[in-house]
Amino acid sequence: MWKRRILSVLLPMIAFLFACALQTTAWPDLFGSLTQPPLWLLILTWLSIYRPRSSTILLIYFLGFLASAFTIMPLKVIFFSLLILHVALTLTRERVFWTGTTYFVLASTASVAVYHISVLLLSRILEPVPAPWLVLERLLQIALAVPFAIPVYSVMNFLERPLQTDMLVDSEQAS
Repeated sequence: MWKRRILSVLLPMIAFLFACALQTTAWPDLFGSLTQPPLWLLILTWLSIYRPRSSTILLIYFLGFLASAFTIMPLKVIFFSLLILHVALTLTRERVFWTGTTYFVLASTASVAVYHISVLLLSRILEPVPAPWLVLERLLQIALAVPFAIPVYSVMNFLERPLQTDMLVDSEQAS
């Protein structure tokens, strides 16, 4: 039981750090100045959708804190925008949800758009020098969320599979 709890935090954290490292170091080496896809945000989207527990927001905040090492964005903007994103995704999931890749692709695209809008608005309110609009880069990141959501969905489901089998074994032993 305790192994499952540790793995439920450790596996997404490793995937998240790998995504951040890939986005900030390998992507510019491979593709130059082409806008990077928001891989780290897709992992946070997956956590918000497929882990509907109340402790998920703490994990998302912890991962947001780790993401602050890869960006110059202040923590207050990151934390508020991640809270807005998590609440929006969980409220939407309660109303509309179906299993499969198409839902995750749609939710990922919407979450990247909501994240960018919330960052722009919060930056205007909370920072003395607001974030630049960069309309084309932000639209390209939203568009890049579509093809990259499919591998992120597959990887996160693969990492979640051992935890689900452990939960089934624990529930059978309790019966």
